[in-house]
Amino acid sequence: MMGFVLRRLAQLLPVLLIASTGIWAMIYAVPGSPIGAIVGENATPEQIQAAMVRLGLDQPMAVQYWSWLRNALVGDFGLSIQNREPVLDLIVQRIPATIQLGVSATVVGLLLGVPVAVISALRPGSWVDRWLSGWSALALGVPTFWLGILLILLFAVYLRWLPSASGYVSIWESPWQALRNVLLPAVTLGVYV
Repeated sequence: MMGFVLRRLAQLLPVLLIASTGIWAMIYAVPGSPIGAIVGENATPEQIQAAMVRLGLDQPMAVQYWSWLRNALVGDFGLSIQNREPVLDLIVQRIPATIQLGVSATVVGLLLGVPVAVISALRPGSWVDRWLSGWSALALGVPTFWLGILLILLFAVYLRWLPSASGYVSIWESPWQALRNVLLPAVTLGVYV
């Protein structure tokens, strides 16, 4: 088992390196420059140059990539252009919401998947098994974003039972509101668990 884990971790390193290189390349493929968002539209050429030097954007691309990768490996993701806060702090602030959604989606997936699996296993080849298998295949064939849109239209827009868009509410603060807020995203993701 330990050998399997070590092999998988060794395989993860090249994947992460390729993914990070791809992300880095996409940043440069987008037209425009992030400098405009940082210094503003009315910045002088001197202000733009000073910002580029401060951020290391005047360096060759290989040096910029190495600096970015080295900083990312130690958890320094820089400052958010939009919020002017450290990106790591913004990620940490959202971990509770991510955990709540992940656990909720897993629970929904278990509540949907286990009964379907048990019924199909008890009656293999029956019309019930074929019907459940067909609906399962159909559900897995629908893109997640499309299912989410359909659920919002049905339960938030037409029936008005659930909020269409809302922020994170801790289950410890208001269990009922937290359930209402997480139900649509949890069902959307839970179908695919």
